[in-house]
Amino acid sequence: MKFQLKITETQTQFIAISESDEEKHGLRAQGPYTPIKLVNDTLIIDYVSKLPLHPDIIGAICITAFYPFIKYSATMPFPVSKTFVEGLQMDILPQHDKINGIYKAVKPITITNIDEDLEPFSNGKNTVIAFGGGIDSTSIACMFPEFSLVHSTNLSDDSNIKNVMKTFVKENLKNDYYIIDSNCKELCKPGGFTTFTNIFLIPLILSADLNIKNICCGEILGAACLSSGVKYFPQFNPIRRNRWVRFYNHIGLNMFSPTAGCSELITSKIVYKHKLSDKVLFCEGNKGRPCFKCTKCLRKMLELKIHGFKCNFDSFNEKNMVNFLTKRPLFCAHEFIETIKNNQNIPPYLKESIKDIIHIETSLFHKIYSKSFIYFPEDIKDKIINELTKYAEIMNKEEEQYLENWDLT
Repeated sequence: MKFQLKITETQTQFIAISESDEEKHGLRAQGPYTPIKLVNDTLIIDYVSKLPLHPDIIGAICITAFYPFIKYSATMPFPVSKTFVEGLQMDILPQHDKINGIYKAVKPITITNIDEDLEPFSNGKNTVIAFGGGIDSTSIACMFPEFSLVHSTNLSDDSNIKNVMKTFVKENLKNDYYIIDSNCKELCKPGGFTTFTNIFLIPLILSADLNIKNICCGEILGAACLSSGVKYFPQFNPIRRNRWVRFYNHIGLNMFSPTAGCSELITSKIVYKHKLSDKVLFCEGNKGRPCFKCTKCLRKMLELKIHGFKCNFDSFNEKNMVNFLTKRPLFCAHEFIETIKNNQNIPPYLKESIKDIIHIETSLFHKIYSKSFIYFPEDIKDKIINELTKYAEIMNKEEEQYLENWDLT
């Protein structure tokens, strides 16, 4: 695959030129690794960097947006450093495929144009938040108002929908913010992110202008090491570290989550304490606002209610919620068990739906898993830990052991 860069007065465009039919098909690089087809060869970002972007950053944007379709070599818009090339080898971020139903690393990505004398990207010093707008990233914004928010809106969305997020940020958060349109969800069919790291595309293009070194996101414990509440995975063992995180770190950027050791019980507590329970945009199902009908809305309402937020559940369809809650293993079971078990004045069908698993101990999810601290950048590590521990205690050794044995399969 070959990449070209085109810059207009208002847009930066990254064009992917497929060199075979194979490069138009791939797997979405996030579970369940759905087959996707490349239907749009141009990533459009409504921003033009005022300062020159490092060739490695330009290459990282191309890799991040079009990774599933790179089979197995790429020519970048400009020659990249040897360090960038090393980041695509088997021990960091090679190409993946499904082998016997399992998503596995299969082959390195070869870069055809290398500048042997190019120094890798190493200039940044600031921290920004790749801001999704939900409870988790909002909790980080509340704790660290000095970190700028970087958010991507869909290029094709109605302006009224885009303004929902802009209004929320402007009226409720103290952070500086950059809300920029892109079409990253429209590159493939079925639509959506090509990789979960598409949230980093806007921070990457802002890396020069904002002098970025650290990019944090709202990943929480369930996503980081619990496989959505189903089974523990040793994400905080450096040997098992996420390959994408390794790649970005290798080329000179720290990608991490301050809340990676926190369950949604903690991030919802932070949002509640900052009086944003009735404003936070944890779902976009109702023209950019929460729909109060889906299972995500149910989970978030239960989490906010356990901290004292007054809410009712009349808008949820009982049949739909029961169908979801009775599936095993239950998605985000640790969150649902703890909140349904301990909330009062909720519909009886909620407790009835999880009666076979409600006995499972889940109180430890109100505490922080300190092994997540390993990836915090050293220059702000103490600050992050100090802020987190204002809202929750740290798990003891027994609780850590219990977490590390979590398995509902």
